[in-house]
Amino acid sequence: MELSTIIPHIEALIFASDKPLTALEITEYVNNALGFIEDRASLDQVESSIDGIKEKYDSEFYAFELKQSGGGWQFLTKPEYHK
Repeated sequence: MELSTIIPHIEALIFASDKPLTALEITEYVNNALGFIEDRASLDQVESSIDGIKEKYDSEFYAFELKQSGGGWQFLTKPEYHK
């Protein structure tokens, strides 16, 4: 499966979740959401996608970042925007 296909789904899942999500949970949710597609996302693809998403939001243009916290991944406000 192309990473460009699953990255938006991963971003949406992490953003909408009320708890940190592990890479394994994300893989399961993505594959359930895209169940009609024969080519399933692998854990390695999800982890590579997470790395890309993290790099994207580490940019100075975003007020939040992707962090591993509480046993999973979540979007958090960058420290310089806490106030």
